[in-house]
Parts: sequence; structure tokens; C-alpha cells
Amino acid sequence: MAIVNIGAVDLDSKNKKKINVYLQVINPMGVSAKGGGSSKAAVYTYRFDEMSPGLVQEASSTAMPRRLFADHMQCYILSERIARTENMLQVINYFERDPARRTSITFLIADSPLPIVLNSFTPLETVPGRFLRSLMEQQSIEFGSTNFILRVKDVIEGIPKHQPTIVPILHYNGSEPSSSTSRLEEIDAVNNGLSIKDGAVIYRAKMVGRIDREMFITDMILNRKIVQAMDSLVVSGAKVDVLATKFKVKRNWDRAANRLLIDIHANLRIILNDQQEEMTTQNLHKVEQAFNDSFLEKAREVVKHANKTGWDLLGLQDQGVASDQWKLTHLDFDVQSEVTAVGNTTIPYRSQDMEE
Repeated sequence: MAIVNIGAVDLDSKNKKKINVYLQVINPMGVSAKGGGSSKAAVYTYRFDEMSPGLVQEASSTAMPRRLFADHMQCYILSERIARTENMLQVINYFERDPARRTSITFLIADSPLPIVLNSFTPLETVPGRFLRSLMEQQSIEFGSTNFILRVKDVIEGIPKHQPTIVPILHYNGSEPSSSTSRLEEIDAVNNGLSIKDGAVIYRAKMVGRIDREMFITDMILNRKIVQAMDSLVVSGAKVDVLATKFKVKRNWDRAANRLLIDIHANLRIILNDQQEEMTTQNLHKVEQAFNDSFLEKAREVVKHANKTGWDLLGLQDQGVASDQWKLTHLDFDVQSEVTAVGNTTIPYRSQDMEE
């Protein structure tokens, strides 16, 4: 069997009625510890140009000596080009109707050309699909929730909703794939590698826009999908980096007045403190206030962007607000935080402390 590692779909650049389907198949000899074969490639990438995804199975028999096996697939990738068209719904329907395909597979949108994405070297993981899945799992650990890993299932469940689904965008940091020997020898693994950047806004199974990473994270917190995130603050003119954990978000409705107050609470752990003063109770309150103000500004920016674009990012319509009223909802936030961990030192080391 040909074990499929990644499935990717793009819209043909010349014929808009045709799609380009990429199947990345694992080379057993390339990932074997013993490595008895002469080939060193961990995967092979096959491309099939067809009128619909349903024809790929038959087309694969013209180029593959083994039958496709997709049960161990790690990731689905759609190009931004096809995600912005109605063809995205066709691909999703194909995923949903085929009983042999799992809808719990990681789902990403690529804003870089698929040939470059699929032919790039992935450091620390020889199999690209495993690299992408591990990357998403690492992100989930950072955010304290597995909800950051978007699956085909999440996109399908979001189709009938008014609230858009935000899908992570996969980006290649370079212009050419890092697959040649000279590039593999480079130490810099970021500039010629893959990374997760912004978020693709998916509404009714179609990409309607994108939001930057900061707004993506804020939106996920407000919708109770992640529970921790980093923030860089300025307190008394100095930088203070904090890890906000155990986010609690509660919505308090006043239906009669069409008013919504969202209460937000977080615990803060100080990661970096460049202040020149000791961490007293008064100083800790300054840190808490700086975080409250910072997150309040970010939350209001989400609301402002939602009203400007017409994207119901907070899902107000799905909570009973009329389609002609959700933009008119008076929405405000009450942000509270508490510093619960300051580290081993109550005051940072200063240059004057080292003077003799």
C-alpha cells in the first residue's frame, strides 16, 4: 500500500475548472532506521490534475504501483487560492462523504505555493506530515488547549453557523523550497522553513479573509477555545513579559437592552521583568493593570474588526441575536487579572549592582 502522509489541493492556475491534488506518500526505506535502500527521500509527492477530487483514486493507479492508503494521513492542506472559491465546499464534501477518510485530521490553509510547501525540508521530523502535526500539537501546549488544532470536522460543523471558523495559515519563510543539499546544511531553520502565521477566516465553507496572529489568539480566548497566552507589557517605562493562564471568560447578557458584558479573568506569571524597582504589592498591581488595559484594547479591536468586515467573530447571531441587530449590540469587557508567580527574584539584576 501507498501510505499517504499529506493530502493537498489547489486550483489549477490555467483551467479554473480543474484542481491539482497532491498526495505525499511515505517511502518506507526513507524512514527506516536500517535504511537498506539506495533512496534517501522520506516521502514522494504525486500530483494529479483532475476535474474533481473523486477521480484521484483512479488516476493514482496510472502512476502508483500500490493502492492508496489514507488511514494514517496526518494533515490536509488547501491552498488559499482554492479556499477563496466555491471549490472548497466540493473538497470538504468529498472528505465528509468518503467513509474511509477520517475527518479528525489536522486542517491548514497555505498562503505559499503548494509545490514549495510540500517539497520543503522539515527539521527535526523527516516526515512533513508528522512535522506539521507535531507543530500544531506544540502550539496547543503553548495555548493550554487542543482546540487550537483545527480539523476538517471543525470546518464542517462551522458551515451552518454565522460565526466564521478560523483556520491556521501555513506559511513558507522563503522563496524556494529548502530541499537541496546546500540548504539542508544551513543552520537557520526558520528562514527556509514552514511556520504557522495568521488565521484564515472561513465562512460558509469559503475563505473570506484573514486576521493576524494577535487577533487570532485574542479571538480564540474570547471564544473560550484556548486558556493561556503570552503578552509583552510596558510597566513604568520598562518591558515586562507575562504568561496569562487559566483564562476564564463569561458572557452576561441583558437581552432587553441588547447589551453584552464579557467578564475576563486570568492569572499572570511574570516571565521577564526589566523594571528597576522591587516587586512590591503596588508594583504587581501596576503589572496587572497594564495587562488588563492591553487585553481590553485587543478585545475591542476584535469587535471593531468584526463590525467593519461583517464577520460575526464572537458568534452573537448563533446566540439568538437577530442578523440585523448583532452589529448594534452594545458590547463591553471587564478584564481582571492577578499575578500569581513572579519567579525566583523580586528585583532584576542591574548593571550598577556589578560595579565595584
